[in-house]
Amino acid sequence: MPNVHPKSGGPYTLYCDECGCWIPNTANAEMRKEGVIAYSHFCDNGVCDMRNGEILDSSRKKTQENAAVRKHIGKPVPVCCIRANIKPGMEVDIVLKKDQPTGILTRGVVKSVLTNSHTHPRGIKVMLTDGSVGRVQELPQN
Repeated sequence: MPNVHPKSGGPYTLYCDECGCWIPNTANAEMRKEGVIAYSHFCDNGVCDMRNGEILDSSRKKTQENAAVRKHIGKPVPVCCIRANIKPGMEVDIVLKKDQPTGILTRGVVKSVLTNSHTHPRGIKVMLTDGSVGRVQELPQN
């Protein structure tokens, strides 16, 4: 159980001592007036399993970025699953929603990146210049 408590001076009102994340208080306005805090945050040995969208202290951020590991299978996150690696204008191989059961890949040029989070376990969602939408599975070597 993480040690989450109110703290001032950060982007959100709650802070986790265990992993160094700032966390939004999700209690409604009436509950907040009474001093109630509510949050959805889980971390294990100082590493969040909900890192996407959370704002970390700079001292902890680098450590957690270096340890970007899929906890459920223990393997490093593939390059195609990290948003920073996908840029408009890049050529990528995606799997369309209709092709997910077969795994057929479609090659195209990225028009825009649709995934907002830093990583996604099934691939970053993009829109290609031809309008098709899917998750990046591979970055072809040119």
